[in-house]
Amino acid sequence: KYLENWDRFLPQFKKKNVQRKKKKNKQSIKKKKKYTPFPPDQTPSKIDLQLESGEYFLSENQRIKQKQKKEKQEKQQLLNQKKLDRYNAEFTAPVENKIVYKKTNNNNDNDHRSADQIAQSVLSNSKKNKNSKKRKRSSMNESVDNDDIQPPKKRKKKKRNSVN
Repeated sequence: KYLENWDRFLPQFKKKNVQRKKKKNKQSIKKKKKYTPFPPDQTPSKIDLQLESGEYFLSENQRIKQKQKKEKQEKQQLLNQKKLDRYNAEFTAPVENKIVYKKTNNNNDNDHRSADQIAQSVLSNSKKNKNSKKRKRSSMNESVDNDDIQPPKKRKKKKRNSVN
């Protein structure tokens, strides 16, 4: 009896996946900055900025006038700049467009052929064009004839509302 398995009396815990710390890459480790015992300067508040510029002591009307004056000066500077640009544009040389001629890939090399050969090729091309026009016309006539043979499409009758 002493060889019995007593595991069934022990508590049984559920197994869980516990996340473990990931090892940091050497690249992701940041270099430490130099230690400075003094904290960085505070950023000036709105009131501090107004005190520096002297705007803090102005009345409402004076502030508004000052703002409008600044805006007017900025607009004036932009207009002056535009005028200067227009004036200077008159003295700049215009851009010349270079015309690029496309090379045609014809089999007609005029350098190597005589006048007789060129005349013959022109005549043969004109004959080909005439024949192709005739073919197109004849095929058009045939298609018209085929259209006449087809029965006309049936139209749907419209329903009329009868008044009693």
